[in-house]
Amino acid sequence: MLALTTLIGVSLRRFANLEAGTALLGALPGGAGEMIAMSDSIGADVRLVTVMQYGRLLAILATISVVGHFAGAPASGGQHAITSASTYHTEPLNYLVSTVIALIGALVGVRFRIPAGTMIIPAILAALAGILQF
Repeated sequence: MLALTTLIGVSLRRFANLEAGTALLGALPGGAGEMIAMSDSIGADVRLVTVMQYGRLLAILATISVVGHFAGAPASGGQHAITSASTYHTEPLNYLVSTVIALIGALVGVRFRIPAGTMIIPAILAALAGILQF
């Protein structure tokens, strides 16, 4: 994986006319936050490295969702092997609770200046709500 992503970084450097640090740090896998911090210290384009790292992350998450959906489906065409759609609650109250959790969590993250708090605090609150089954 490291050799392949290094090759991609070198190709980006050559064919997309990117700086070497920007191309390599944007293409390397894992540790997006660390790659962004390193890009600032070596003089690479921090914004472009950020877009490349999180774009790669979003592409991976989308791929995992699609593969997981099709991998969990039985060949007989019946219910999914993992769970059926009827077990998920789609009541409007659940959407309201999710929205409130997201807003409160984001406000807490901003108010207390927690790094990445607008993402971390709502995720923690949602996990707790799932454990407590609100």
